[in-house]
Amino acid sequence: MHANELRWVLDLALMIAAARVAGEVFRRIGLSAVIGEILVGVVLGAGVLGVVHMGHAVHAFAEMGVLLLIFSLGLETKVDQLRAVGGTALAVAVGGVAVPFVAGFGLAQMTGLAVIPSLFIGAVLTATSIAVSTRLLIDLGLGQSPAAKVILASAIIDDVVGLLVLTAVVAIAAGGEGGLVAKFAPIGIFLIVGVPVLWFVLPRLLRAARSFGGQEAGFVAAVATTLGVAWVASFAGLEAIIGAFFAGVFLGATPAARDLEHEIEPVVRLFAPVFFVSIGLSIVPAQMVSSLGFAMLLTAVAVVTKLFGCALPARSAGMSWREAAIVGSGMVPRGEVGLIVAGIGASGGFLDPLTFSAAAFACVATILFAPPSIKFLARGAVAVGPMPEGAAS
Repeated sequence: MHANELRWVLDLALMIAAARVAGEVFRRIGLSAVIGEILVGVVLGAGVLGVVHMGHAVHAFAEMGVLLLIFSLGLETKVDQLRAVGGTALAVAVGGVAVPFVAGFGLAQMTGLAVIPSLFIGAVLTATSIAVSTRLLIDLGLGQSPAAKVILASAIIDDVVGLLVLTAVVAIAAGGEGGLVAKFAPIGIFLIVGVPVLWFVLPRLLRAARSFGGQEAGFVAAVATTLGVAWVASFAGLEAIIGAFFAGVFLGATPAARDLEHEIEPVVRLFAPVFFVSIGLSIVPAQMVSSLGFAMLLTAVAVVTKLFGCALPARSAGMSWREAAIVGSGMVPRGEVGLIVAGIGASGGFLDPLTFSAAAFACVATILFAPPSIKFLARGAVAVGPMPEGAAS
């Protein structure tokens, strides 16, 4: 095979090695490894050195990295724990969608954007990317804290509602309001019919695989099943990570959960950094300079609306101010979810290049906000304690 056809192998090798070095450097100076991984992606990408290209193969490895990261978290998350924070999560999710959407739309209107681009800006700000916050909470030993559970459950609701908002905005922008029901139907079918079916089927598939081929066969079946469920969720119109999380939760309820956690850990450590480097690859610093004023303003609104829109409901539900602030900070990153929304607006011709660049800047900048904020708040935090009574559903 010609070397050019295997260029993705070199790109992947550079990403894995650079992510490891940058992550370790940032960890040793007291910062999150995630920040180092994202920044090294900026340096390796087209905006600076241009030595790594985001081809289909590299993109596939990056997607697998985030899917397995969220799957691993799902394995550690028990259904009764999610149920315990259900009421709090719903309140946080509502605040995390409504407040940013209204503020984003209003800001865009104030700066002179038309209605449709303003709707897209609002939709971008509703997004939540929990990959960074999840990774950081796990690194800090808070992966099973009440704050982490609320963030996870809220982000799932947030993504579902946010994607419904995006679907509505796209339909309105394209003049297809009559097709809203058709667009929402697959999502409803997945959530109402598909999730209960998966709850029943996945544990039995795992048990059959382990009975047939032992523990190794069970692990292979779990990974294959997770990727399959992620695809089904994506096909239905949801984010693939929602499917991966459901797969993790359902398989985490089986006796094999502990084995799966140990088996998936080294795979996640290898591929999850590729995802964070890939975020950096999508950033072209020069393109953001011309729209820096609007980008900075949009970033400030993005941080404040998620922080307070999520923290205040969490506090009202009975969490401490510190825990509520961790929840708010954890919901701030827009990341790849926001970039996807902005990309849809740009590819459809609804966002001009400068507006898209400002939205992309905000999506990346909000990622960088979460790690130092959560790390500061988690210092001596009581977030590892039991869930307060008022926070239970």
